[in-house]
Amino acid sequence: MDNRQHVSIDQAAPELHRLKIDAQPMSDLLSGNKTFEIRNDDRGFSVGNHVHLVCADGRETDRTISHIPRGYGLSDGLCVLSYRAISPPPLRLPRSRGWQKLQTPSCATNWTR
Repeated sequence: MDNRQHVSIDQAAPELHRLKIDAQPMSDLLSGNKTFEIRNDDRGFSVGNHVHLVCADGRETDRTISHIPRGYGLSDGLCVLSYRAISPPPLRLPRSRGWQKLQTPSCATNWTR
């Protein structure tokens, strides 16, 4: 029986998981050399969930789960969490009616060559 599962990013209900991480894996994750972790599959991880990783040395980072392969030779109760960085929300500018003159600081008009 094939117990492999793939979950697409569209199926997730966002949830936050706080997890501990050792110093070397944290360094690798922050440098971009590491994009996944093998974890116990005991928290109901879903694609799209957010993970807050905390290291004993005080470093912290946030990631989004982008893929969760289960099975594929992993022991029952283990999964691989693939991460991507959480994108900042898009900048929302207030709507205006047409062009508006920008305010120039008074010090900018006093510059001379």
